[in-house]
Amino acid sequence: MKRSRLERKTPLRARVGLRRRPKRHAETSAEREARFAWHAVHQGWCSCGCNRFSMHLQWHHVLTKERLKRENRHDLLWDPANAMPLHPDCHERHTNHSRKIPIEFVPVEAMAFAVDVLGEGGAAAYFASHYNCEVTL
Repeated sequence: MKRSRLERKTPLRARVGLRRRPKRHAETSAEREARFAWHAVHQGWCSCGCNRFSMHLQWHHVLTKERLKRENRHDLLWDPANAMPLHPDCHERHTNHSRKIPIEFVPVEAMAFAVDVLGEGGAAAYFASHYNCEVTL
């Protein structure tokens, strides 16, 4: 059987309905250092109210990384004002929404950080949906 070359006489049609991925943010050296400091090993007491000690506390983003990216604030991803030290078990339970952290244990600096980024109404709505509370800011 004789084979012919495959030649396309018309261009391929563009696919409709597919979204392009957003371009990845280029991380600066200062952001990289802040990320490494965020993930460094810390020890101490969990601040969610359980009073558990851990040799490997995890820093929890009070305002999630996804929300900061949505607000186009990549420079604030690793800001220590948005941090809350948690025991790994407490962090996992809060992240998968099986036990939300009570709002009274969220640091004041983190609440002020959220108000700066989202505004008062946005921060109140965010805390009402992500933490165990009724918020008045």
